[in-house]
Amino acid sequence: MTWFDILKLGGEDLFDGERKENVGNEDSKHDYNDTHDRKETYFYNVKNETTTRPHFEWQAKKKFPTDRIDGDLQRIAELIEGSGTIGNRYFGFTSEQRDHLITWRIIGKEEIYPTSKKLLKPIDLKNDNRVIVFDSVYRVKELQKGSINIDGKFEPLFNNDQEEWNNIQQKKTEGRKGNIDIYSNLGDWNNKNAELDRKLRGAKKNKNYKSIQDYEKQIAAHNAKHPSKQNTNNSNTRRRGQERRFRKSVDWFEVVKNKKSKKHPALTNAGVSGFSKPKRTPKHKTKSHVVVVKDGDKVKTIRFGQQGVKTNQTAGQRKAFKSRHGKDIKRGKLSAAYWSNKVKWSPSKTKEKKNKNWRKGS
Repeated sequence: MTWFDILKLGGEDLFDGERKENVGNEDSKHDYNDTHDRKETYFYNVKNETTTRPHFEWQAKKKFPTDRIDGDLQRIAELIEGSGTIGNRYFGFTSEQRDHLITWRIIGKEEIYPTSKKLLKPIDLKNDNRVIVFDSVYRVKELQKGSINIDGKFEPLFNNDQEEWNNIQQKKTEGRKGNIDIYSNLGDWNNKNAELDRKLRGAKKNKNYKSIQDYEKQIAAHNAKHPSKQNTNNSNTRRRGQERRFRKSVDWFEVVKNKKSKKHPALTNAGVSGFSKPKRTPKHKTKSHVVVVKDGDKVKTIRFGQQGVKTNQTAGQRKAFKSRHGKDIKRGKLSAAYWSNKVKWSPSKTKEKKNKNWRKGS
């Protein structure tokens, strides 16, 4: 992975994200084996919270070689947390810049992950609850041109997202297939697409291989009927290379490309991808996590969390921790207690949220 890839969106952003191989894990039950042609050799899982598809990791890193996909996957996951319905597909902006869209699904612990040839389920990765599955990444400009379609429900994550999305919906743009109102003709197509997708996932869950083949053929035939592929008689077609020239003209990329990467030695020594991005350290003798923080000109490496101690088991245990370390937490990001509170003692990670009894860590 290059320094430029580190700048991009991906599973590396996730707190406590456990990296798994697409195929070839020590426990073969953890293999995803994504059937998509374009995929990375790995994916990430955060217990009871989030999983990234190998296809998503490829798109985030390699689909747009000149793009820095702005956003932080950990923040996106926190904004999504608790919302949505199992079985549905959603999409939203990756950041306030609104240059890219990210798609995700909510699936139950016994459901099969999308496009998993191994029929991997969240419960196989020790997830005891529903999880967010990050699917794909798209350019907003491609959507505006009508060259792609995203099925699912738009979910506003940042301030003014809904207003910006409404503006995009109303725009009619001229793409390779002619003038297209990119949403007005897609309603029926999207509904049918979602229905076929649900049936295919059900067939995979029941291991009905004949039905799987039938639904895959139906989906291929349905994709050929996409509204954007119907209007081909257009005199205003885009010239070849026009999109390529646009990509090469991105100002920020020319600036970044010509700069030498000067990664701070503290980041290299700690083995983290960037400032304020905590990482688990299972091999450290005493501390479970490390983070490198920058405050003005000051750079500090902070190790936090007791290695091997069970934390955040009950609401009572969490309350006791915050009572003991409240002053240090208020000191902010230069405090180890601040990061322990943020990463290890988050209310969303409490195992027994209604249990107010204190329980000793062991």
